[in-house]
Amino acid sequence: MNLYELEWHIKDRLRQDREFAAHQAMLGQALAGRPGIRLRFGILLIRLGTWLRDSAKEADTEVERVTA
Repeated sequence: MNLYELEWHIKDRLRQDREFAAHQAMLGQALAGRPGIRLRFGILLIRLGTWLRDSAKEADTEVERVTA
């Protein structure tokens, strides 16, 4: 491989790396305001637990009404 080919190869590699970095930066900006998947899953589990707890309280209240 001569010097010209080596230079061409390096320039091409740098171009590819710059394109990849620009793409990653655009994705980072687009997703900056959104919470991560783990945070969203945690919030979902908390909401589910709250809903189940409230459902159990409503069922207990109905049983008390029936037996009273």
